[in-house]
Amino acid sequence: MLSSLQLVERAEEATHAQEDDLDEPDLGRLVVIRRSGQDGGSCPVAPRLTFGRDPNECDIVIKLPDVSKVHARLVATVAGTTVEVWLHNLTKTNPQGTLVNGAPVEINGKRLLQSGDVIAINERKFRFESPPPPVALAKPRAPTPKRTPSGSPKRRAASENAGTQRAAATPLGRAGSSPSLRSALRARRAAVDSSPDEPTSAPRGAPTAASSRRPSPS
Repeated sequence: MLSSLQLVERAEEATHAQEDDLDEPDLGRLVVIRRSGQDGGSCPVAPRLTFGRDPNECDIVIKLPDVSKVHARLVATVAGTTVEVWLHNLTKTNPQGTLVNGAPVEINGKRLLQSGDVIAINERKFRFESPPPPVALAKPRAPTPKRTPSGSPKRRAASENAGTQRAAATPLGRAGSSPSLRSALRARRAAVDSSPDEPTSAPRGAPTAASSRRPSPS
């Protein structure tokens, strides 16, 4: 009779031989449950993993009298990222010898396994663990555009250029509404009005040229 460790070692050898031929995806693992209830060794699930008494036909050999030569088989299928593992009951002599979570699998029947399901081949128990879900790759984030600081030379030059354009586009009527500009315009008009080409008015009380001229003696 083979121990649980020997069963797992043979299963690992068969699985490694299949992995050398085909680059198969992760299909899950099969964990041996010892009679004490603790976990023993484990092996990866292959696309086809056969349980039975015949060492030439089976991947996991169970040398028990109630186990058929070819007793049961795990069959894994892959569709995209979905992995399905089915347990097929191949025995015809012991209808109660293939159980999933304590419930018998009918002869020539099959059962879809879920992660954590316990398979019993007579007195030998195994726990199926499904592969972890694929990790989604994070999309790269778009680079954040660089902002020009408000005090940079480019920003100051752009602001001054915009101010010059606004000043050039300001109507004269609106520009004349400024108090300082109105004062400047009044001062310019006063300078024009007091041009030296025109006589200025004499101060009040000052003698004019006509009144200050004395009469000539007759």
